[in-house]
Amino acid sequence: WAISHPAQWIAIQALQDTPWQQRNIQQLQQHSTQLLRILESVFPHASISATPLFASVQQDGFSAQKWQHRLAQQGILVRCFPAANRLRFGLADAPGLQRLEAALVSAARHD
Repeated sequence: WAISHPAQWIAIQALQDTPWQQRNIQQLQQHSTQLLRILESVFPHASISATPLFASVQQDGFSAQKWQHRLAQQGILVRCFPAANRLRFGLADAPGLQRLEAALVSAARHD
């Protein structure tokens, strides 16, 4: 894939800015921890696996497709793996995590 000159310049600046990298690593870790806390509170009996950038939820008696639909109705897009009955949630910033939590709580009321 071709990478534009402005994108290359930005990447070089980011790679040379160690304090910026450290701040972003810390922020990603905080958001990842918050995402796990939210998912654990809404799905206390689920199997939750995570990486620094996303988390997946799988639970017996849980309809991943139904949850995906409920969240989509509220403007929250998640990836559904129907064969595994699993949902994947991408990492969001603080306001996005607040929106996600509100949408999950709302969707849980219909479960």
